[in-house]
Amino acid sequence: MSSPDYDALLRKALARIEHLEAELDLAKALAPEPVAVVGIGCRFPGADGPDEFWRLLVEGRDAITEVPPDRWDVNAYHDPDPDRPGRMTTRYGGFVPDPAGFDTAAFGISAREAAGLDPQQRMLLEVTWQAFEHAGMPVRELPARTGVYVGISNVDYREAMVLHGEDSIDGYFSSGSTTSTASGRLSYFLGLTGPSLSVDTACSSSSVALHLAARDLRTGACDVAVAGGVNQILTPHETISLSKARMMAPDGRCKPFSAAANGYVRAEGCGMVVLKRLSDAQRGGDDILAVVLGSATNQDGRRSGLTVPHGPSQQAVIREALRDAGLSPAEVGYVETHGTGTALGDPIEAAALGAVFGERDRPLVLGAVKSNLGHLESAAGIAGVIKAVLSVRHGAIPGTLHFDEPSPYVDWSLPLRVPTATEQWPEGRRVAGISSFGFSGSNCHIVLADPVDPRPERHGTTGDRLATVVPVSAASETALREAQRRLAEFAADGAGGANIHDVSYTAATARSHFEHRAAVVASTLDELAERATSAKTGYIPAGQPAPKVAFLFTGQGSQYPRMGASPMWSNRTFRHAVAECEQLLGDCLEPSLNFLLGTESSEEVLARTEYAQVVLFVYEYAMAKVWLSCGVQPVALLGHSIGELAAACLAGVFSLEDALKVVVARGRLMQALPDGGVMVSLRGDRALVEQVVAQHSLVGVAAVNGPEEVVISGDGAQVNLAADELAAQGVTGRELTVSHAFHSPLMHPIVDEFTEVLRDIPLVKPTIPIVSTVTGRLVGDEMTDPAYWVRQALEPVLFADGVRALDELGARVFVEVGPQPVLSALGRALLPGDDYAWLPSARRNSEFDEHAKGLAELYVRGYPIDWAGYEKPYLPHRQRVPLPSYPFQRERHWFAPESTADDQWLHRVIWEPISPQVPVDTVDTVRFEPEPSDGDPVAHTHRLAAELLALVKDITARPKPPRLRVITRNAHALTPGETPDPAHTALWGLIHTIAAEHPEVRLTAVDTDDIDLPTDAPFTVIRRGVHHRPKLGVAAIPGKVELRRDGTYLVTGGLGALGLSTANELAKGGAGTIVLTSRREPSADQRAKIAEIERFATVQVHQADISDPAAVETLLREHGPLRGIAHAAGVLDDAILAQQSAQRFDAVLAPKVDGAWHLHQQATGLDFFVAFSSVSVFIPTFASGAYAAANAFLDGLMAHRRATGLPGAAIQWGPWSGIGMAATESHEKSGLRMLSPDRGARLAIALAGGANVAVLNADWAKLSTTTGVAPGLFGIEPDEPQTGPSLRTEIDAAKDKVAFLGEQVELILRDVLAERSELSRQQGFFSMGMDSLMAVEFHARLTAALAIAIPPTAVFKYATLADLVPYLADELGIGPQETDEEADDTSAADLLARITRSANAHLDED
Repeated sequence: MSSPDYDALLRKALARIEHLEAELDLAKALAPEPVAVVGIGCRFPGADGPDEFWRLLVEGRDAITEVPPDRWDVNAYHDPDPDRPGRMTTRYGGFVPDPAGFDTAAFGISAREAAGLDPQQRMLLEVTWQAFEHAGMPVRELPARTGVYVGISNVDYREAMVLHGEDSIDGYFSSGSTTSTASGRLSYFLGLTGPSLSVDTACSSSSVALHLAARDLRTGACDVAVAGGVNQILTPHETISLSKARMMAPDGRCKPFSAAANGYVRAEGCGMVVLKRLSDAQRGGDDILAVVLGSATNQDGRRSGLTVPHGPSQQAVIREALRDAGLSPAEVGYVETHGTGTALGDPIEAAALGAVFGERDRPLVLGAVKSNLGHLESAAGIAGVIKAVLSVRHGAIPGTLHFDEPSPYVDWSLPLRVPTATEQWPEGRRVAGISSFGFSGSNCHIVLADPVDPRPERHGTTGDRLATVVPVSAASETALREAQRRLAEFAADGAGGANIHDVSYTAATARSHFEHRAAVVASTLDELAERATSAKTGYIPAGQPAPKVAFLFTGQGSQYPRMGASPMWSNRTFRHAVAECEQLLGDCLEPSLNFLLGTESSEEVLARTEYAQVVLFVYEYAMAKVWLSCGVQPVALLGHSIGELAAACLAGVFSLEDALKVVVARGRLMQALPDGGVMVSLRGDRALVEQVVAQHSLVGVAAVNGPEEVVISGDGAQVNLAADELAAQGVTGRELTVSHAFHSPLMHPIVDEFTEVLRDIPLVKPTIPIVSTVTGRLVGDEMTDPAYWVRQALEPVLFADGVRALDELGARVFVEVGPQPVLSALGRALLPGDDYAWLPSARRNSEFDEHAKGLAELYVRGYPIDWAGYEKPYLPHRQRVPLPSYPFQRERHWFAPESTADDQWLHRVIWEPISPQVPVDTVDTVRFEPEPSDGDPVAHTHRLAAELLALVKDITARPKPPRLRVITRNAHALTPGETPDPAHTALWGLIHTIAAEHPEVRLTAVDTDDIDLPTDAPFTVIRRGVHHRPKLGVAAIPGKVELRRDGTYLVTGGLGALGLSTANELAKGGAGTIVLTSRREPSADQRAKIAEIERFATVQVHQADISDPAAVETLLREHGPLRGIAHAAGVLDDAILAQQSAQRFDAVLAPKVDGAWHLHQQATGLDFFVAFSSVSVFIPTFASGAYAAANAFLDGLMAHRRATGLPGAAIQWGPWSGIGMAATESHEKSGLRMLSPDRGARLAIALAGGANVAVLNADWAKLSTTTGVAPGLFGIEPDEPQTGPSLRTEIDAAKDKVAFLGEQVELILRDVLAERSELSRQQGFFSMGMDSLMAVEFHARLTAALAIAIPPTAVFKYATLADLVPYLADELGIGPQETDEEADDTSAADLLARITRSANAHLDED
């Protein structure tokens, strides 16, 4: 055959093949492969989640309620007359609570955007998340080709925003309130690129959405789909319209097929199901809840009315769905009907069903979920689908409510039946149909059934882990605590019949891993329940790199009998690695590895070097494989003596086979050497040891394990002689139990033979960096030289140098790959502190759980564990099981936020990661770097505050003040697990006052956990090298503390306004006995207020100075034990720093700092400990250095308590109202809003059970301007700079510049004081009514207007217009400074008096 003919035939054949393949693809696409339902999420009236929904159904509960007041005033809108304009004929509906609530942190949506986000979209996000959780699919790792199909038609929120006025419309209005973005937002949030459709066919929307999803799965348009619908009722207008159309049931109940049917009741909710092709679900081992066998949709077309049901179309759509499913009508056992309960619709639907299913032997069972929930409109179809899925899964059909008497308009001679109680499904396959008919005329019918093979059988479970890791995570600290609580409760209740390993498997592989983390190590469900809430936690900010890990391979001496028994039995990766080594060793080792590792071989046998080195090598190689299988990838390796060979094998220097040859030879050669060598571990100076050893030819340094940890080795007589010489110079030592003098001159006889062994072994440059203990640094090509390995057997082990090299490489987590944590103890002495983690793989008496503990530690430190790899060896034994769903922490977000709502007042300081701000100039900088607390943080706080005050007074008195840099350590707890040093936290309160009063020192404050890194930012926290800046974020009210009638509660500073208000709230909330402490007797007014409180509780007044520990001891002895403490005591003695002293500081610190610490130490068993702090800890204020430091100490102490598992909350209060009109006006002028005493007292108790929180509300832009705080702290954008002529320009143009300046300064001052009349040039500012906040504003406005740097203290120093104007003129260069340099003491005293009077209205000077 010629070549052209051959080519033509090939082309023809190829075309034919392609045609057949296309036909095959089409056939596959058209083949009615069932679609598996693998996950459900739902939130319906009276039921949150599928389990609660099923209970509601089988218990026959009715979820209808009156319209709640957060929707509309039902009394204002209800009227039984349907013709009454603007009124509705029903008072009822099916509602899901808290439509305004949303967890912004979980979805990464700002509070501002959330306010514009339709609650339907919020509910969709949460319910879809729960559906994927139920399906065992982590929401952050979904397949990209996932389709989203959402039924949605309601636009109430958009309507409400429009009706509220144009001011409610912002840039998020369009994307937040249109139905098209409901599906798009899901795809965006979940990172999905499959089809994304919002479907509106009215009442059939969600069923049609599921129909489209199943069709796209079958055709291959997507690989996974999530489908369903949502509806939320927020305005009355639709209900009014439906009332006019006579569709609403006046009694608010859907009564399907009943003689009493008189309309339906509206309802809301959301349901979403996760779908896969059945073959994919089976292949993935999914729990298949049901299978969609077929579906169809059609339209009524032209009929008697747009909204009138059409029986023939309903028949047609049901028949088409059955045809698509390949089923006959006789095979269907149950139909979930549309069943609205209208006199017109029900008979039409029943007739259509009779026409399709009339030829049957037994009646068709009908049901209608609307009788339980009401009509969910665009989510009605999916509610019916989920009910049907649960019915076929549980083999039961719930009864229909309100079916007391059958409708006379239905032909009951047809084979139709409506049960009124739950009944079991008949034997045989369970097939259900679900009908959904939209009043737009769009109909849909879905056919589903129970799966033939819902989940593969699990195999046996022998040889499983003895302990496992259960990871828990959340997007916020509060959510994490709730997730831990739910997990503990779930385990205590038996985990739904699951075992601990299935719980661990699901938590690790079927859930996403968020920034706030905990990890529980447990071997039983009981242990899980016990440990879940107390497990170590961690916080990993977004973008923070994972900690670098180094592997440490232990040396000889760590072996012990049966050290491999447990991992060989319980860890399959370990067992397989040992088996591989056993096979490669063959007959080279006798007895066998299994005997040496796993049975009762004696200590004496394992002490023999020929066995010890092999078993250690194999153990460490196998254990390293275990860590690697979990995704733990070391940045470098370090091995101690024989451990270095295991490290080299792992890094590819040796093949495993060759490494075993070398190890066997090494051990055999060393074992063959004569006995008699001695090794001694010494504690002393390395140089001294080396000097003495050098005088003895048969002695050498064997290892340097630390600065003063040196091991010498060699001939027994010479070693003992050297040890005696060193002992005479103060070096202590102990002899080690060894068979030979390793790493000494006595090893030299093995050199020639060992070199010969190595010469035949191919050596390769390591693929993982190795730090050599021969050189103490990174090595590469050196390891390919056989001479290196000879040196490695003879020369000292430079372990200490090696660990320092690992530290320089950035390693922060050290995994000891050995049977005991020998190296970890040595390393911890070299690198102390919490920045470093030392993780053993095993311990002699608890080897089964150390690896799990290590993984847990890595997880909470942010290491990306490969959980799939962790579980892979056990997959035949694992099943995903339902776990508690994500605990969304919902806070109020609405388009018209109410300033009266508590949540508008709650904030917390968060630290957001930023890029380092490199300093421009570090010359002439004074550093203040205090030592950490040494056990007495109270004395340390007083000392450090005094030292910093003295330093500031010193440098600000210099002609040219240097820069001031303050470096604290662990002052702030960025993560729940961090334990702050309260003394250092206190300094941050003082720091803010320094920054306010003395900008000339250009203060930078850095709080670090390691080293001080350069930055020019004013306030920085550095954790693990990442810079963070402060920002005010939103906070929520935590879980409420329980007040007990049999409990005693202490209020310090109890006679002050804050203390008495708090006591009153405690009494009303259920506290039985309240103890008020004060240093004084109560006044007549205070006694009257106490009498009011005594109507609700017993009140006892105890005179005491709580800064005295003996007084606190007496207090607790007389009144304890306490259930809770509200620490409201405080003393004010404000003055600018230049006028302060250490003695005045001590007096202010004492009640807050000393008192809180004594109560912390002595009061135990508390339910809560709430300390009253102040926003002065983060908002710079004049003249409040000591007060701010005292409050900041409270913040640190409360965080310290929480980190150690004790209750503790500091409330950073903003200004309270009721301290005089002038003060109120000055606060409001600064931008701060006043907190009413009633709200403050209520919040004091409501917040007692949580974490530190700030309570303030403000015009944030104004507050930023008046305080000089960067707008970023308050989350606002800086104002655009004003253009046009400046005051400075006008001054320059004036004829009499000084006079014009004086006029302008007076105008600014009058505006600040809100004073209309002319001011006296000689009167002090503070006698005019100025307070510290006004002083801040006055300074800020002068600085801005004059465009010069004015020290804030100038307002205090030159405290009259007569003094200030000449000073400013001199600074501007337009006239001599004629004022006295001395401060205006009268004005300063006046200021202090005003501040003290203001605060005393709230504080009991205690």
